[in-house]
Amino acid sequence: MIEYYKRVAFAEENFSRGTSGGWRSDMGMIYILFGRPDDISRSMNPQQSYNYETWYYFQINEEFRFVDDFGFGDYRLRTPFMY
Repeated sequence: MIEYYKRVAFAEENFSRGTSGGWRSDMGMIYILFGRPDDISRSMNPQQSYNYETWYYFQINEEFRFVDDFGFGDYRLRTPFMY
């Protein structure tokens, strides 16, 4: 339970945008569920129409890609789920 609250606090500090709580963000929810990623890959190329960040979790053999479609730092989970 202590680890859970630490993750929620980290999500609030690092993934909050405006009036939206960090625990509500896609990155915050993944962080709370799975903890710190084993590796992170970022693309911040100005020539691309969007930026993205991929989190890798090797123990569960999973990766999560978050996309910032509009360049405002509002990263949304793109894979493995599409919405």
